[in-house]
Amino acid sequence: HSPDETAPGSAARTEAAAAERPNESAQLSTPPLFDRARAGEIHDAIREGRRASSAARWSDALASFDRALAILPGAPRVRCEAGYVAHRVGQEQRAARDLDLALSLLPDPENVPSELRVPLAMCLFNRGLVHAALDEPGRAATRYRASLAVRPHPAVRARLDALTARLRRAAAGLGRSATVADLADAVSRAYVGCSTVECEEGD
Repeated sequence: HSPDETAPGSAARTEAAAAERPNESAQLSTPPLFDRARAGEIHDAIREGRRASSAARWSDALASFDRALAILPGAPRVRCEAGYVAHRVGQEQRAARDLDLALSLLPDPENVPSELRVPLAMCLFNRGLVHAALDEPGRAATRYRASLAVRPHPAVRARLDALTARLRRAAAGLGRSATVADLADAVSRAYVGCSTVECEEGD
C-alpha cells in the first residue's frame, strides 16, 4: 500500500475527523462514535498493526487492526489498512468489503480536503490491488487512475502502466474477428500469468 505513514496519534485524530464528516453520498444511518476514553488502546493497536505489517506478519497485523476497529468501526484509514492486510493474507472478499466501507466513509475525490488526500489515494490504490487479485483488471485500472487523480505517486503509476501494457498485449494478440468473450479471456490470462515480481511491483 502507500509508503507514506502517519503517526498513530495523528491517524486516530484523522479517523475521528473523517468519522464525524462522512461522505455526503453515503451517509450512515447511525454515525460512528469515537470513544475518546479508549484512544490509547486505538493508538496501541494501530502501532502494533503497522509494526506487524512492516515485518510482513500479516495475520498479526490484521488482528491488531481488528482490535482498533472494534473500538472505532467507522475509522476509514484503519479500515483501509485492514483491507490491505486482508488482501495480503488472501482474504480478498473480506478485503473488498473493508475497502468499500472505507471508501464510503471518505469524501468523494472531487471534495476531499487536503488532510484526507493521502488516506483516500491509498485506499483507492488498495482497492485496485484487490480488483486485480480477483481477476478484474479493468476495474483495477480504474481505481489506480482514481488514486493518481487524488495524489500522483510513482508506485501507483508504475502499477497502472504495467497493467495497461499487459492489457494492450492481450488485445494485440487477438485477430479482428475476436469476440468480447475472447478479449476478456485473453486479458484474464495475460494478467494472471504475470510473474510474481511483476505482479507485486509497486506495493
